[in-house]
Amino acid sequence: MREPSSLQERDPDPFSEQMIALMVAAAGIECEVLDAEPLRTGSATTYRVDVRDQEGDRRTVVFKAAVEGDATGLRREPALLRYVADHTSIPVPDVYGSHLQPDDLPAPSFVMEHVEGGSPTQASARENGDTGWPDGILDDIVRQAGRHLAALHDCGPVSGFGPITVDDGTLTVTDPASSWQSWLWELAAEIEGDTRLDGLASTVQSVLDSEIPELPDVDPVLAHYDYQPRNVVVDEGAGRVRAVLDWGGARSVHDEFELAVTEQYCSGWAPLGSDKRQRVRASLYEGYRDRRSLATDEAFRRRRRLYLLLSTVASLSWAPYWSGPRAERFVASQRSLVESLLDQGP
Repeated sequence: MREPSSLQERDPDPFSEQMIALMVAAAGIECEVLDAEPLRTGSATTYRVDVRDQEGDRRTVVFKAAVEGDATGLRREPALLRYVADHTSIPVPDVYGSHLQPDDLPAPSFVMEHVEGGSPTQASARENGDTGWPDGILDDIVRQAGRHLAALHDCGPVSGFGPITVDDGTLTVTDPASSWQSWLWELAAEIEGDTRLDGLASTVQSVLDSEIPELPDVDPVLAHYDYQPRNVVVDEGAGRVRAVLDWGGARSVHDEFELAVTEQYCSGWAPLGSDKRQRVRASLYEGYRDRRSLATDEAFRRRRRLYLLLSTVASLSWAPYWSGPRAERFVASQRSLVESLLDQGP
């Protein structure tokens, strides 16, 4: 799970058009920059850029740079996009060029295809559990999400659990955890002392202490790790995903963990027993089973509950990225979800 970008603190438009033109040229793109519009999306500084190529044709591209935040993730993203394009049928933008070690420029950057379509904003995708799409379109998109995750999970092999990079066409884990249980303990350690868990922390810790050691050894798989409404571009008329975006946070994890996190995102963190969450889960599993086996027995359900609990608790760390009533609503809804998961029992 990746933290949302802090749009209140990050300048969405730090570059002049002249600087963007220099950075696009450094990425190996021979063109004239005509216009650049900042986009308030994702963890990187992103622009929609109109260019004129050497043949005189005008087109639109996307320019991404890591001015603040996850420069490591941005440096990984172009190779991951190319890997996914080469090894799966998941739609991703073409990468046109990159300049990832810019001693002479302000930030690492790359240029990719601009894919036409709709995508809900981060705000609409999280406000009051709203995913940003009507239910009918959401069902179609989530089924496609299941197929996409199944395709990713069949890539590999992958050795170890942690951030993924591509080295000479091979998936490589950087700084891997020694085991899946160790990786989960590292995630759990990040939430220790969070005052937003007051009154629940000891019960949560008791669940983690009893259930993480009981998890079986599992094989790592390539995971997008941030598959959610704001990271897909959709032909809303046809309910078809045209591109999956934002690959810089790709990880190797247990396949069931990514299914649980994707259920959270695509349901808008809906209440545990809500119709929306049940429909999202059903569509996600249906799509996944189109490409890959998935046994949802009692052991699976226990692990799902643990993964939902961990991901919900971890999401509380996002609250400082917002302020006022929105942050208060988010914390209250996530605490309610934690309480429901604890009440559900093992």
